[in-house]
Amino acid sequence: MASQAASQSSDPDRNANSKLLVLPIEVKLRIVEHLSLADAKQVRFISESWATAGRDTFFKSTYHIRPHRTDLTKLREICDSPELARNIETVKFWVPDFDKHRLVSIWHEENPNPKDVDKAADEISALRSILDKSTRPGVQQQYKQGKKLHECLSRLSNLKRVEVRASHFPFPSRYLGMKDIWKLMRKGYTYKSRWRSIDPVMSYHIYIQPILAAIRLEHVEWLDLWSVPLEAWIQVGENLKRRSLKDSSSASVESGHGLANTNVPVISHIKTLHLQLQQGDPDLSLDARLARSTVQFLGAFRNLRYLSLAMWMKGNQAFNAEATYQSSRLYFPHLESVDFSFVLGLNMKEEVCDFLYKHKATLKNLAFYQSAWIVRQKFTRAILTEFRDNLSLEKFFFRTLDPVEYLTGAENNQYDRCTLYDSEWKERPYNETEQMRTMNLIELYVCGKIEWPLVDDEPKDQYGNDWEPKIRLTHSEFKQMSMLELNLRISGKWPPPVINLPELTFEELVNRVKEKRKPKLREVETIADEKEEEAEKADIPLVPSTEGQNQLEERLPKISETSKENAGVDAVSVPAMTGVAKDNQIDGAAAVGTEKWSKEKPRHTSKRKKLIEMLRTKLLTPKRREGRKR
Repeated sequence: MASQAASQSSDPDRNANSKLLVLPIEVKLRIVEHLSLADAKQVRFISESWATAGRDTFFKSTYHIRPHRTDLTKLREICDSPELARNIETVKFWVPDFDKHRLVSIWHEENPNPKDVDKAADEISALRSILDKSTRPGVQQQYKQGKKLHECLSRLSNLKRVEVRASHFPFPSRYLGMKDIWKLMRKGYTYKSRWRSIDPVMSYHIYIQPILAAIRLEHVEWLDLWSVPLEAWIQVGENLKRRSLKDSSSASVESGHGLANTNVPVISHIKTLHLQLQQGDPDLSLDARLARSTVQFLGAFRNLRYLSLAMWMKGNQAFNAEATYQSSRLYFPHLESVDFSFVLGLNMKEEVCDFLYKHKATLKNLAFYQSAWIVRQKFTRAILTEFRDNLSLEKFFFRTLDPVEYLTGAENNQYDRCTLYDSEWKERPYNETEQMRTMNLIELYVCGKIEWPLVDDEPKDQYGNDWEPKIRLTHSEFKQMSMLELNLRISGKWPPPVINLPELTFEELVNRVKEKRKPKLREVETIADEKEEEAEKADIPLVPSTEGQNQLEERLPKISETSKENAGVDAVSVPAMTGVAKDNQIDGAAAVGTEKWSKEKPRHTSKRKKLIEMLRTKLLTPKRREGRKR
């Protein structure tokens, strides 16, 4: 199909009568989506309408400026076409900061005796070719053209995100075979604290100009800076200071109000900042001045909603002290999401907590990467519990990785598999049949949904990865249960005891509930009246007369002696009997019928009070009984 369409383009008469030209735009879009890249390029030459139909398919929302001398030229050509420029929302700068000689030597080390000599020769030839093209002076010079970069980016009206990356694999997907070699090179640089092989001055310009161009654009809201040298970051701040003094009326960079005793400009349009700083020159002296400039420039981003911060460097005592002091002054009034890696100045529990608690009114999402300080201080559960008690989080992630695993794992998606959320706090896909990871349970605990779900308070390894959960379940099982059931499972109280209820009708159930209900005091008095009426009808005397009372008291010693002989009760204890016991003896004598009793029934008698007290004791609750006595 592609070859026929291409042949038709050479004959205008045949093109005029072709049915391909009159197809609806919806049909053209479906056709383009199902074509390979090579065929789609040929279809674009059929006519202008076909080229327009394939525009969104051919030009994605992300434009990559890789280490190739013509990439910036291509970007300028795209900017000349408004139809193409409006599709670009993200621009990624892949900084060519690597050692080509080291990459070639690693390839030879990994392939000492290749089985297929011809294939190995083709691979090394392709490797040398791409490395030579990526390290030519013209490639580095295009990153220094700050004015041209700013002009191109300003013409991208829908541009929202700018990324500058140095530690990631910079070559196109067709060179994926070099990824393992790149990984080994980065791993060696990590251990040797060596981050660049090109000229330091040129390296700073490679970073400075793209960052400056992005910061000066009002419509850019997202700034991703990976493996930026500390010197380049400070130079960007100094450059912005000079520009703000020259042009105080700039809309995107204003004068530094709100930052006391500093001249740092306020950058109001950046809402998301991912910043990973590192020490570019191992021999650079990290003093207090560098720490002050670094943190103060970070405070210029006043309207941040999302801050991702990592500082991979080893500062001296003066640098750390100044970084801690300056970090304590940072405040972002709209901050909603934070993730920390190893950060100088925010590397202890008190410093991190002080920063987070200042933003607890707005903070919703919190993540810790490579935060081995939490584990090494040996109170991991205490820190997580403090976050639970003082923050109202919706999402939480906690994992401590080896720095080498972090830098190299990102190249083969190991880093993505060990996290819960992506850079936009969207949940990563997972297999529902897989077992829930420990980090899922920790998130539920910190967000206040379950109790402590782990057997121990500390992980068994130094990186915080080896935990023993109290319960193991898959994602699908977790979705089928409630938080109450999960808490019961964690506490070992699941399944609950089974209660077999009898089959009752509604009326029987209502009557049973009424029977079990505690009666009120008024109901007790009514029951007492009913019992008195029953006794009266049965001709049973309830209250003794005065004469019968006196005769009964005279006979008490005799009754006591008789009881002593039968039950072994000491007669001496009879005079010391309490009033209640004495009344009981009277009741016993009255039951025998040995005395003369009156059938009068006064309303308030001692016998009636005793009867009500007895009923109250049996029927009323303890609290209501105490209240009645008072």
